[in-house]
Amino acid sequence: MAIPSILLKAVASQIPWKDVLSAAPDVLKSAKDMLASTKKQADVPVVDPTDDTRAQLAALAERTHQGELAQAEQAKLIAALAAQMEAMTVQVQANAVRARRLLCLAGASAALSLASLVLVATQS
Repeated sequence: MAIPSILLKAVASQIPWKDVLSAAPDVLKSAKDMLASTKKQADVPVVDPTDDTRAQLAALAERTHQGELAQAEQAKLIAALAAQMEAMTVQVQANAVRARRLLCLAGASAALSLASLVLVATQS
């Protein structure tokens, strides 16, 4: 069943596009930074097992630090996406309530129309 375009327009008009679009550059920047840090992590040298213990510990500490930085960036990105999803979810729920009300109104209108038709038919 196709969704009427007027309903799609009504639903789309209720989405907080201003908030979504204002947060989009930050989300995009975070995603790019995360991608860059992932590429940078590939450049971190592998721990050489033949090195002395201090060099191995230093290399492992650097890898751990890079992983923690990447994890922090990922957490920021996920938080921004979660905030956007929350705002959209609130609007979708409000639209669902409106749709139910409209459906009840349409049902009542149909019942009233049918009752009027029956009344006119019995009067004739």
